[in-house]
Formats: sequence, structure tokens, C-alpha cells
Amino acid sequence: MTATLTPASGAEATKGNSQNKGLIELALFAPYNEIVELLASWNDWKPTPMTKGEDGWWRTKAELADGDYYYKFRVKSLSFFAMGKMLEAFDPYALQVTDEASEAAILKVRGGERAWVEYEWKHDEVPLPVNRDLVIYEMHIGDFATKDGKKGQFKDTIEKLDYLRDLGINCLELLPVKEFPGN
Repeated sequence: MTATLTPASGAEATKGNSQNKGLIELALFAPYNEIVELLASWNDWKPTPMTKGEDGWWRTKAELADGDYYYKFRVKSLSFFAMGKMLEAFDPYALQVTDEASEAAILKVRGGERAWVEYEWKHDEVPLPVNRDLVIYEMHIGDFATKDGKKGQFKDTIEKLDYLRDLGINCLELLPVKEFPGN
């Protein structure tokens, strides 16, 4: 595996750009897997064994300077569709994942800590319509916002929000944004 990934934002991943360092925990809930390893840009994608807790979570820690990093997990699967195979998977709890075939999670470290959310919510004071007036549109972003023959993205959907409102839709339910095995 090579570290040729670029974040969805187009910025390059860094190895850390400040003196702030923090001990960052990475974890994966995989109670039925035999082996879980961490693969990461900060150690040249060399497998790091993770330790399984009694709660089914596999954990490890990494000392990282402020910056943006890539990582994923490699697991020995016991699932019926991949019994005994070593598979790579991005972190299902990641807030950002690369948009490449070899998907990896993007980890942002700020002030020596994991930065979970950089967005500040607005308009919390706006109430939802009552149930009888609720018009829900279940949306698959990639299909709904297709643009110039390319899979749609959130920014393309934003451009169509007025259209949805004009149709009378007042609630969006987003379908999963990443593929997964199975039906």
C-alpha cells in the first residue's frame, strides 16, 4: 500500500505542522474479528497491531503533532462474505473519508487533540414541522446531485435545495454516503 491519498478537500496530508503533540486513541468496534491492525500515513502504512478489549473494541494510541493524517483498519474477517480474509476498511466513525478506491479516513489533530467537528451549527431555534405537515425526501446524494456525469456531492445538493423546497419538501433523510458489502 502506498500513501498517495489526497483528502476530499484537495489539500495534502501533513506529517504534523506544529509543536503541539497529543496521544490520540484510535478504535474500531469489531467484536467478532480475530485480528485488527491500524494502517496509517504517519508510520508509512506499516501495520500496527491493535488490542481487543472485553467490550469488543480494538484500540491503539499514536502520538501525533497537529496536522491532517490518513488511516484505515485491516481486519481478519469472520463475516460470511469474506471468511478468513484480511480486509481494509475506513473508520466508520470518521467525519471525512477520501474519495478514492483505496478509501482512508482523514484524522485532523488540532491543539494536540482529535478535531471532531469544525462546523458550528446554526438555526437550532427553527422547529421541525408537525408530523402531519412533514414531507420527507429520502435522498441518495450521489444519484440526486449527479453533475456533468459525475457522482453528486453535498455541495451539488446545496445548489438544488430551493428546487426541493418549491416541491413542498421540508425534510431530507440522507441515505448512507459510502458503499458497504451485502444488500
